[in-house]
Amino acid sequence: SMEDSRQGKLQKQIYSTEDMQLFHSSPAFKTLIDFILMLNSSVVGLMLPEDNAVPVSFVEAGKISTFIQKISESINLFPPKPSESRFGSPQFREWHKKVCDEIPSFLQTTFPHFSAEVRAEIGGYLCDSFGSEKRIDYGTGHELNFLVFLYCIYNQALSSKSLSDSDKQQIQAYFVFQIFFKDYIQNLMRTLQSVYFLEPAGSMGVWGLDDYHFLPFLFGSAQLKGHKFFKPKSIHSTETIEAYGDKYIYFNCVAFINSIKKTFNASGLGQEESSISLRWHSPMLDDISSARNWEKVNDGLIKMYKAEVLGKLPVVQHLKFGKLLNFEGSTSGECGHDCEDGHDHTVVERSCCPRLPSIMGVVGQKKLDEERDKKRERIPFD
Repeated sequence: SMEDSRQGKLQKQIYSTEDMQLFHSSPAFKTLIDFILMLNSSVVGLMLPEDNAVPVSFVEAGKISTFIQKISESINLFPPKPSESRFGSPQFREWHKKVCDEIPSFLQTTFPHFSAEVRAEIGGYLCDSFGSEKRIDYGTGHELNFLVFLYCIYNQALSSKSLSDSDKQQIQAYFVFQIFFKDYIQNLMRTLQSVYFLEPAGSMGVWGLDDYHFLPFLFGSAQLKGHKFFKPKSIHSTETIEAYGDKYIYFNCVAFINSIKKTFNASGLGQEESSISLRWHSPMLDDISSARNWEKVNDGLIKMYKAEVLGKLPVVQHLKFGKLLNFEGSTSGECGHDCEDGHDHTVVERSCCPRLPSIMGVVGQKKLDEERDKKRERIPFD
């Protein structure tokens, strides 16, 4: 199929809890965590630059940035049709197909020295990072694919170069600030989410930081480590997060959530507005804000990413593996077919359950969440 030729030999390997546990003790898992930690430390104490100079030692990074800006602009070519439903706009599929069709030639011109096989895998991860064209949803699994895309690029392009530590740090910070946050999250994903009403895939609801994203909070908390004035509780000051949202990713994300979920603006609550609404719509963020310092927040979010994103079967079962990120699960190959029917199903007896109608899904999920919360160890933020 078209998808196979586009994505090289990438395949799902995680079909069961056992597979997921194997994954957690695999070199592939360590590789991903190390990459996250490397990006994390590259931005400690740094503000978002106003204009991010392309790293001289890796000019291709600028071309990735330009490509993501270009595909963001192409959203205009596929305006959503007005519909009764506030759920996923089918025009997203047309946009998605156009973009995924353009990825191979973009990679070929930008990385001509990569083998065709390597480019196909890298393109597969990028194509899987905008949301599901079948379900018209988006979640932390898609965000994870973008991270893997960046890892593959970084590793393939730079592992053979001898670069100084400051060159490396500059490239890493460019990845986080420009490519990941400004281009991918701010410019592309926020537009896709609002234009096409992408459904949150397997939204963690109250336990989530955000309906769609996790990593901006993680990297954003790294930026603020050791800050003289800003403390985790600073997110309750509307003035702070609005004044510094263009400098700090964490504040930017909180301000963005507040702007979307402003339930209280009619009641004229003024200064209190932000903290009341945050407690109301994002209890997890509110919880974290009581941590003593940003080090605690950052460490807690790293643990939480392992547990709540990489440790959840409905998320990681969609991750594909190949030569660049290599892992083989125990049950792979026995499943016989890919489960493409839902981001939020569990695999039962290695076949795929049909997606539940959403209200049943919601109620069922609520029961599971309540069970889980009874057992849950609180994630340590202090």
